[in-house]
Amino acid sequence: GGLIAYEMARQLRQAGHQVARLALIDSYTPAALAAQEQHFLTSHSRAADDHASLLLTFAQELRLSRPLALASILGTSADTLDARLQRLLTAARHDGLLPADSDDELWQRQSAMLGANLAAMARYIPPAYDGRVLQVQTGQASHGSGSGWTPLLKGTVQRIDIAGDHYSILTHPDIAQLADAVRDYFDEDKGCIT
Repeated sequence: GGLIAYEMARQLRQAGHQVARLALIDSYTPAALAAQEQHFLTSHSRAADDHASLLLTFAQELRLSRPLALASILGTSADTLDARLQRLLTAARHDGLLPADSDDELWQRQSAMLGANLAAMARYIPPAYDGRVLQVQTGQASHGSGSGWTPLLKGTVQRIDIAGDHYSILTHPDIAQLADAVRDYFDEDKGCIT
């Protein structure tokens, strides 16, 4: 979502429209995400392959975090994507993250859609942005530097670090901290929509 909001704001400003504020909520540039993925793979003695990014992202989306399960899911690059995806779904069901009777075809379609999104994201090279930005990051990125945005944000930037992770900030109790940060930012100019 952050990349889309960023590019929309950039294009609007480029076309001469006013964008009062942009909020990037736990958002990462494609380069920063690739670096995180490479770090994970290296720390688990795995080589990157065409499907590693998709499988790791899908596992994160399902909130599957057991290192042994992730290592098993990744398998080797010789394993087919279907075999690796089946291991991911089995591990998610085992951990109670998916219903035991969930439809494999649905998850295969979800995987294909996620793969298309990741491919588009990998091709995107964000240009600099000179507008006002609220950058909210979780503990996963320290003061915005790990998110990849720092060299691209040329305007006024307010950075806020909040507790939680990419997913927990949308649930109780972490969402209260996120809501406060966003409300305070937008309350500075009542009525602004970005």
